[in-house]
Amino acid sequence: MDEKVLELWSDVNNKLKLDRIGDIKKDVNLEAIEGAIENILLTRKGERVMRISFGSVLEWYLMEPLSEATAHKIALEVLDALSRQEPRIEVKKVEVVADHRIGGYQVTIEAVVRELNVPFVMQRVLVV
Repeated sequence: MDEKVLELWSDVNNKLKLDRIGDIKKDVNLEAIEGAIENILLTRKGERVMRISFGSVLEWYLMEPLSEATAHKIALEVLDALSRQEPRIEVKKVEVVADHRIGGYQVTIEAVVRELNVPFVMQRVLVV
């Protein structure tokens, strides 16, 4: 039998994945925070009509050289965007490493979920 999980936070799955009965999957707790982080970082500022300050300016770096200097700028943007827009976490560290093999950046976000006082780590690849 499925064990019921206490839902502190929930949201619709960003990728519109289906659950086992064919409904759109609901992300809960840490999955919901991860989805919110993706939404913040992948939404261009000004894209949401009623919330023009929502999002980030990561698209500014898409045509920049693949370098440590650009990696540093991306890390600062990720830190700024999440610090301003995701109150459920306290960002401890953002590491962005230029990876010439993939033509992009390895991004690691280390944070603490404030209400639960548990560590949260998210890793993604940002291809430019």
